[in-house]
Amino acid sequence: MIFKGMKSEKKKIIYQGNSIISLETLPDYSHPVVTKKPSQQYPSQRAVLSLEKEYEMTRYLDTVQ
Repeated sequence: MIFKGMKSEKKKIIYQGNSIISLETLPDYSHPVVTKKPSQQYPSQRAVLSLEKEYEMTRYLDTVQ
């Protein structure tokens, strides 16, 4: 799921390197969500493809409750 255009009310950065992993409170969700985004404003095509591949792999995992 991509959160384009959704503004975070609260954000805690968990990891920052080639990507940024953060715990965010988003207005449309009742619980905080973990997001992973490129750290560069204009990421390379390779970085975007890597994130897309990771996203596709996580779709097959059971949801955490």
